[in-house]
Amino acid sequence: MLFIKRGYLLLLTGTLIGFLCFSAISMLYSGTRQPQKIGEMPSRIEIDFLYTSEKQGWIKEVTPKFEKWFKQRFGIEIHVNQIVTGSHDTVNRILDGSTRPTIWSPASSIWIPYLNVKWRNITGSNYDIAVEWTPLVLSPLVLAGWRSISERYQVKGFIDLYRLIQEGVDFKYGHPDPLLSNGGTMTIILEFAEAAGKRPEDLTIEDLKNETVIQIVKAIESR
Repeated sequence: MLFIKRGYLLLLTGTLIGFLCFSAISMLYSGTRQPQKIGEMPSRIEIDFLYTSEKQGWIKEVTPKFEKWFKQRFGIEIHVNQIVTGSHDTVNRILDGSTRPTIWSPASSIWIPYLNVKWRNITGSNYDIAVEWTPLVLSPLVLAGWRSISERYQVKGFIDLYRLIQEGVDFKYGHPDPLLSNGGTMTIILEFAEAAGKRPEDLTIEDLKNETVIQIVKAIESR
């Protein structure tokens, strides 16, 4: 089991507080839920924070501290409405207008260009909806298995699984549903990246249509 060091947790807390503070101050000068007279500061503001469940524990812990600090620092009462759901659902909520968050925090940055493309297609807009963002956490995606198998066959990546298939080695492979899980989505992207011999950020539409790449991914997924 991996235990997060206290210093790392404090860093995450400080980063989140800074992020929330920036959003709150931006609201003060760009408009709030209740119209204010020119030059008048609101006595209370609300932030709708749409994020994913893997961050829920520590965000719930730090939010009351942020609200208290903001009140003491600026003399304005602030309330953070926390809306927790899956990354795919956050995108759908933004696109259908059911949620209009002040802050959006998906489980991975891969959802940002996805939202922008869907936004342009649905609305016909010539601009992106998500243009400024800051990563809060870097989380690894791992390929785990029995040590005896990984050492014997030198499994270090997804392309090695394809090599084992070609060699006739029998094994079982699985990952979360990419339609429901961020980890599942990222796994599929990494499979395509390794099949194409590229980094994930360098993948193109042509790579995704490449028959050789598709056959490699299909073979891996068939296990």
